[in-house]
Amino acid sequence: MRARRILGNERGDATYLSAVVFFAVSLITLFLMLSALSVVMTKQKLDLAADSLTRQIQLSGEVGEDTELLWDHLRAGLSEDASYTVETVFLREGKIQLGTPFTLELTATVPLGGGIFSLFPVSFTSRAGGVSERYWKEELP
Repeated sequence: MRARRILGNERGDATYLSAVVFFAVSLITLFLMLSALSVVMTKQKLDLAADSLTRQIQLSGEVGEDTELLWDHLRAGLSEDASYTVETVFLREGKIQLGTPFTLELTATVPLGGGIFSLFPVSFTSRAGGVSERYWKEELP
């Protein structure tokens, strides 16, 4: 009954109430939009890191020290738990022979929302594939 009197009243109480509700809804909408933007940006960073690592492995023909140095640089823009795996047939100790295909998979988990409003963790995966462009000469016994 009191709500009907407030809404029917022309003194401005209902305008104040509707302004507070509008402001709260606007803040929640803004927060969700910024959270969605951070999710999209994280996925783009992960895709870019996968492409960069794939190209480096293609050119060097191995998963080694240079790959780790590049990964340490790229991981700085991602989460601490980000990791990568390479699936291929290795010639020996991380070497990938010319023409051998490989698949790279990056994974990272980031909290949705960020800051004190971290709602829940979201896992991202990015895959890229390539072919080694380096020939490794086999030593004859």
